[in-house]
Amino acid sequence: MKPCFIDGIAYPSRAAAARRLGVSRSEIVRRLKAKEVVETSTDPEPSKLRLPRIAVQRARMPRLSPMERVFHPAWNSADDHRLLRLKSRGKNFTYIAASLGRTRISVEQRWHRLRVVRGISNALVGYGLSKTPYNIEGCNG
Repeated sequence: MKPCFIDGIAYPSRAAAARRLGVSRSEIVRRLKAKEVVETSTDPEPSKLRLPRIAVQRARMPRLSPMERVFHPAWNSADDHRLLRLKSRGKNFTYIAASLGRTRISVEQRWHRLRVVRGISNALVGYGLSKTPYNIEGCNG
């Protein structure tokens, strides 16, 4: 791994330059061979062709309501609320699983899913505490 200079900018390696410029390493090598970029630390001409930056767009996910984030066909709002209430009272997952009739691991995973949603207890009460499983297709929060 030897350092390289591309258009007056120092990079620890060609691979690092490729990552920083958003192109593949082979593209860096190809352009250096074709003299499209200058591999020097003292480039007096800034007019040399530079590597284009590739615009990367992140996929935008729609904002979901607190309830839409926790919908799961095997769970319902009453069980979710009871799980949160028992856990806040200091009960362990084994006890909660026995009281809900579920496995310990499923209760633990569900708690981890619920605890990161801000205001979930109030959202569950607002949704209505029922034993009917969540309706995923018809959800609108």
